[in-house]
Amino acid sequence: MTTNQTITKQRDSNGRFLKGHALGWKPGQSGNPKGPPPNPLCITSRQKEKLLEICPFDAQGRTWLECLSEGGMRQSLTMPKALENLQDRHEGKVTLPVSGTLGIKVSYTVGRGYDI
Repeated sequence: MTTNQTITKQRDSNGRFLKGHALGWKPGQSGNPKGPPPNPLCITSRQKEKLLEICPFDAQGRTWLECLSEGGMRQSLTMPKALENLQDRHEGKVTLPVSGTLGIKVSYTVGRGYDI
């Protein structure tokens, strides 16, 4: 039996692999352990590189990181949204628990339409 025939026998009528097939992920195994490849055009990556450079607009010769962190702290003194953002970064976003009974079935669709 060829490899292609073996793989075909491990799929259902929709082409999805059957549970327990030989080519599946093992428990705890990631499909992409190294993550996505780096994007050279990513603005965030470039900003991270510049954070340790000296800020040309600062008379005290501090790095961008020092200037930005102090600027964020100053803004949080007078701007409620800036304080909220600062707290979210340090402590994590506050979650709102959802509870109650409505007597209805709630269904969430994830990915390609699998119900959970």
